[in-house]
Amino acid sequence: MNFEKLANKVIKRLKKEGVVCYLWHSTASAYIRFQDCRMGSIRLGDHKGRSQYGYMWNIRSDFPKGHKKWHKIEGKWRFYAHSENWIAILPHILERKSRVEQWGENKHKYFIPEHKKK
Repeated sequence: MNFEKLANKVIKRLKKEGVVCYLWHSTASAYIRFQDCRMGSIRLGDHKGRSQYGYMWNIRSDFPKGHKKWHKIEGKWRFYAHSENWIAILPHILERKSRVEQWGENKHKYFIPEHKKK
């Protein structure tokens, strides 16, 4: 599966909903970051990611079709959706965006190298 192509679809849809995000990296998996780091990030892939990176949002092709639910992993909540059901993640991200906006200005920023700014 071409996860970069799917990531671009997700980004396009999120931007339509007013969520600022961008493709951070694409290898066998693809990674989406939000402008506000308190939003978490999205990993799209077909296998478990590295355990040290706890992505809040996960779109996986190796999960059962129709899968869309929260899992508590190592004390943190993570949302997982099957790649064919990626749209199910949107209401949760929009809810997170509303919550984050209520917290006020974010004092912590991602460092983004020039070559990553697409």
